[in-house]
Amino acid sequence: MGYYLNPPGAGTHGKSTWCEENGISLDGLGLPTWEQIPKDCCVIFVVNNGPFEAAAIAYKKDEYEYLQDPGAVGGRPVKHFMIEKKKAVDIGAIKMGDFQ
Repeated sequence: MGYYLNPPGAGTHGKSTWCEENGISLDGLGLPTWEQIPKDCCVIFVVNNGPFEAAAIAYKKDEYEYLQDPGAVGGRPVKHFMIEKKKAVDIGAIKMGDFQ
């Protein structure tokens, strides 16, 4: 099962804005390898589903690799962000022990 960010007050299209304000956009920089992600950070994949955004947390290597597959997101537009794991935990989206 995956984990998703649902920041308070983000509404249906505010997840990418929250990630921009609380992390670093990776778009244009290229995605790091799993091993290059700092241990205190995670990568968030914000998928534009039309009526709403979904912000998936790449909490383990298999999930990270899966979310990079264009078929996993059905060809929908995706933005990528790196945020501190603590920020994801603070909004209640995931527990620190869930990260692998």
